[in-house]
Amino acid sequence: MYVPFRGLMAARAVTSIILRRMAVYAVASLAFAVLLMSAGSADFASAADTGSEQGYMLDSGDRLRVRVHEWPGFDGDIDVGTDGKVGLPIIGRVPARGLTISKLADDIAERLRVSSSLSNPPSVVVSIVRYRPFFILGDVVTPGRYEFQPGLTVLKAVSIAGGYFRARDTASAREVISARSELATNTRLAHSALVRLARIRAEIKRQKDFKIPSELAPFIHGPDLNAVIEKERDILTANLALHQEKIATFENLSKITEREIESLRKELESVGKQLAITEKEAKRVRHLASRGLTNADRVTSVELSLSRIERTRQELQTAIIRSRLSLHREQRNAEELKQEAVKALRDEQQTTLTALNEARLLVRRSEQLLLAAEVAPPTGIRGQKKEQLVRNFTLVRRTEDGTKRLEAKPDDEVKPGDVVNVEKPVPVTGDPTAFGTSPLPSRLGAKVTDTVRR
Repeated sequence: MYVPFRGLMAARAVTSIILRRMAVYAVASLAFAVLLMSAGSADFASAADTGSEQGYMLDSGDRLRVRVHEWPGFDGDIDVGTDGKVGLPIIGRVPARGLTISKLADDIAERLRVSSSLSNPPSVVVSIVRYRPFFILGDVVTPGRYEFQPGLTVLKAVSIAGGYFRARDTASAREVISARSELATNTRLAHSALVRLARIRAEIKRQKDFKIPSELAPFIHGPDLNAVIEKERDILTANLALHQEKIATFENLSKITEREIESLRKELESVGKQLAITEKEAKRVRHLASRGLTNADRVTSVELSLSRIERTRQELQTAIIRSRLSLHREQRNAEELKQEAVKALRDEQQTTLTALNEARLLVRRSEQLLLAAEVAPPTGIRGQKKEQLVRNFTLVRRTEDGTKRLEAKPDDEVKPGDVVNVEKPVPVTGDPTAFGTSPLPSRLGAKVTDTVRR
């Protein structure tokens, strides 16, 4: 009995050791899972903290990243459209212009709660991936459009644009030719954008032709400009014809459906008259049958006829309902086609406006380069100290009250969408022979800031 007892005790000891190790592994696994969950929550919270820019108001051109906790299919990058809204699954387009990212996140969460019938809104994080750009023009080396960076000041913007523009004392004939060629190319780009913009505006109003912008009056007889105008007129004619053809298709379908409804309605009226006659005949036959003046077969035949006519009447009513639904769907499709066409044109209009602004900036830069290449500065300016020349800065900023021009200092903040204008006045020495930096007369007849609108 002693040996089996010792074996039993050894088995119990081994079993106890195995159970204790399993318990340790279970506790370790549970702790590791809790750690992962807390780390995920911490990452999500840190993303919310990192993505919040206090006081920054969203507008068209901003690129955002949306994350919804435990909704992985909802995550992604989106752009604020020209209408100031962002498009999201389930909830559609959500207004974003003029909101902070935290307010937009709250709105998205509430819309998800309502659309999905949730008791509590989900956790939504919105962060800024890319700010809308800023523009700089005037007395800088490379005017144009640049990506915005947080903490941007006027002086940093000038640095990004290559610093202040400096005219050289001499220029070769090759540089003059190059400057004139660049100016001509950029002027053609601006002219093309102006004509395209006029065509788009006419197409939105469904006009058959467009007016040539007054800014192009001095160039109207140029062969290049005439070719651009004819091309845009051909595009306008083709687009209007295609749009009208699509609308006509839906209208023809609607007319066919209307005629079908009318035919069914007349047939229903005929069946109704037939039903009334049959009901009268059935009533007479039932009366005769009650008096024993006719047989049961006659009654059955009349009842069957009455049932067939009633079924036909119901089928016609159903067919009319279906045809009316089809008519409504065709009319709705036609309206949606019109709305989509207008939206596409407005997007093209915004893109063309941006291209026009950029072309005007390039024209202004080309004018300055040509001025520097053709005119050598007199000796009066060469001997001046650098500190005697000052720059004036102006910010063109879009606000809730409209577009405003703000006088600025080098350390003033530049916001996304701003236009920074750098101007160098005539040297403060008052020497009438000193070399000024007034730009050449504009080839477009308008300032860039006049068209920096959304």
